[in-house]
Amino acid sequence: MLVWLRAVLHWILLAAGILTGLTIGILALRSMVWAVAFAVVGALIAAIFLNTRSVRNAAVTFITIFICLLVGEGVIAYSNRPAPPPANGGPPTPVASELPTFDPQPLFVADPALGWKLRPASVIHAVRARGEHIIYDATYTIDPRGQRVTPDSNPDGETVLFMGDSFMFGDGLPDTDTVPQRFAVKTGRRFNVVNLGVSAYGPHQVLRQIEEGVVDRAIAGKGKVRAVFLYFNDDQLPRAAGDKNQEWWWKVAPQYERTDDGVRLIGTAAEVWDRRGSIERAVSEAVRSSVIAPHVRRIVRVYPQLMLSEALVKRIRQHVRERYGAELVVIYWSKDPSRFYPTTISWMIERTGAQLMFIPDVMPAAGLALENALIPEDGHPNGRLNDAIAAALATRYIH
Repeated sequence: MLVWLRAVLHWILLAAGILTGLTIGILALRSMVWAVAFAVVGALIAAIFLNTRSVRNAAVTFITIFICLLVGEGVIAYSNRPAPPPANGGPPTPVASELPTFDPQPLFVADPALGWKLRPASVIHAVRARGEHIIYDATYTIDPRGQRVTPDSNPDGETVLFMGDSFMFGDGLPDTDTVPQRFAVKTGRRFNVVNLGVSAYGPHQVLRQIEEGVVDRAIAGKGKVRAVFLYFNDDQLPRAAGDKNQEWWWKVAPQYERTDDGVRLIGTAAEVWDRRGSIERAVSEAVRSSVIAPHVRRIVRVYPQLMLSEALVKRIRQHVRERYGAELVVIYWSKDPSRFYPTTISWMIERTGAQLMFIPDVMPAAGLALENALIPEDGHPNGRLNDAIAAALATRYIH
């Protein structure tokens, strides 16, 4: 009995040492790196002073795992370090991940319901560059209702709605190369084609566009809604769940939660963050300070994100059918080589009852691969890929 009690006590002491280290690093220092470092110290003390063999072996295992995490953190942080300044003392070379510049005014304006929207009645020159190297240089035309112009749309035809994020909006491309514009041309300029895509939107904002009457105003006085196309990609999962709130634009986005009968609006991402407990906020801040932890968190959070996105897309489909008498088609893009996201998200979309078009499936017939389908050094689709998508949409869903 005494041997058993001593073993239990040693396990408790090992757990206490590790948890104490993690608690100090997270709650006191708001650092996942320091949390793991202190956990190593706690496990090391246990390995030295506790003589129960199984406990000592477990302590050594934990130490090995924690040290590997610290080494990985250092390697990734070093590889992601800013480029050194030029030898002549000039400013460092900008990296391609920097945001584009807009002229003569910002592309986005604040919106109390959606977080942000396109600047109405504007012509915006967008440039993304790395030093003197231009990645893209495009002009965006936004109409008075705050929608990107589709030059060959027919205002007298039946309406086709295009909704989604920057892929639907057409980041980095002129007005003539967006999916809605290429679709308008492919269908003989017969339809009133409405591009409601906005950069960095997710299904939560698309649903809010419907609830706030943005779609109703876009089609007011127009013909019957023939089809509704929604662009979806892997990065929209954390957007919808409020897990990408490190920048202002995520914080002002609407936030929903799942309910027994669908979803419910619970405020902005910032408001939801403010209602979280102090421990949960401390953990989130500690995760944000690490380069590895966000990837681990994404793995842990992927299924809650999937379930919320499924509920959002299902509600969008319900509104599309009941309000506009049309079916929802989800255009899904992924370049995940592991096939995890394509598999799980495809299943998720199918469960909503929406129709699915997986973009990589239409690429081979158009002679496209990742190397020639995206804007180099940017990652958004180029005109060729959008043309292939538009052709597939016109062929499969317009009869």
